[in-house]
Amino acid sequence: MSDRQAPYRGPNISPDGAQVAVAMQSPGGRNEDIWVIDVARGTHTRLTSDPATEVLPVWTPDGTRIAFSGSGGLYWMAANGSGGAEALTTSTTNGPLNFRRMGAGLRIRRMKRDR
Repeated sequence: MSDRQAPYRGPNISPDGAQVAVAMQSPGGRNEDIWVIDVARGTHTRLTSDPATEVLPVWTPDGTRIAFSGSGGLYWMAANGSGGAEALTTSTTNGPLNFRRMGAGLRIRRMKRDR
């Protein structure tokens, strides 16, 4: 699927089926970032690049944004990588599940805390 050789986690297919958002180990292997893979070309674009780990990418129904769980809460950003991540919540025990198809809103799930 991609020219990048790293483990993928939490793949989520875009609404048009042309792209897949994944959490993937960053170069150097210190954390995971959100990447978007173009299915037809097999290319990948890194969306996040801070030292924290970001996981659980979820597309908005129109395919323009991706929500994800990161250090300090839930975030979202433009799927094309323009602009930065915007905080949606500051809860570290919730993760994005999916967006409602009808109307606005992000469904979230409570995640287990590491012990």
